[in-house]
Amino acid sequence: MIVSVVVSMVAGCASACTAGATRHDPPTAAVAADLPKIEQAALLTAGLLPKNAAVKMLAAEIERQESLIKGCMAKQGFTYYPKPPGSLVDFNSQTDFSSLTYARTYGLGVTSIPTFESTGPANNSYYGALSQAQQNAYETADSDCADQAVKLVHAEFALDAGHTLNQRVESELKSSQEYTESLRQWSDCAAKVGLRYRSRGDLAGALVTRLGAIKKRLQGTDQDMVLDQEFVRLRSDEISAATATFPCSVKADAVRERIYRSILRRLER
Repeated sequence: MIVSVVVSMVAGCASACTAGATRHDPPTAAVAADLPKIEQAALLTAGLLPKNAAVKMLAAEIERQESLIKGCMAKQGFTYYPKPPGSLVDFNSQTDFSSLTYARTYGLGVTSIPTFESTGPANNSYYGALSQAQQNAYETADSDCADQAVKLVHAEFALDAGHTLNQRVESELKSSQEYTESLRQWSDCAAKVGLRYRSRGDLAGALVTRLGAIKKRLQGTDQDMVLDQEFVRLRSDEISAATATFPCSVKADAVRERIYRSILRRLER
């Protein structure tokens, strides 16, 4: 399982187009044809795609987006060199709660520092050779083309529809007694290793709060956060907590995924 942030979330037709339809309504022919895409997008949003599949999907989205920007820029009279997916998304430290290796390396992903591939000098070199007026026009075109590309990618990969579907599934999931019981069992399991939180989400939230305090304290200074002793302690605590609760999380995640997929199948009918 990998939890990822999709390239960008743009409000689209998904919610408006499904307004008025109940979860028992059969899908239209057009929607039915896109169900595999919508399901994949929902599973990606929920963090329930295997890591390899999630990385492949995210990379495909970015490659398509960059290709669209290149074509759009060409129509405006500019050259654009597509950025590699790894320069926009850190695939190495993407949250993967299904991996003990990830827990031992990144914890819950709260204090991980993203690393990206180089975009290369091509775009900067091209931009630098333009006149001031051309640079202004380039920036405007680049912004407009990027906005258009994101919207097209969201439509082609059914990202907005998938996001909406995920919200519906999550809403039902949270009302499930079995799911609620799995969270209680996670909490009891975590308590046995000295961690008293209601869920992994609450544990992550506490870590985020500590990280926020560190960032606030270091704001305006030139100190490298990764060398700060409180940050080092926080990262150690995070990895220890994620590793200690990993068996608890595996059980809870299995229950969540089973219920989620069951609800998903029913809503898609």
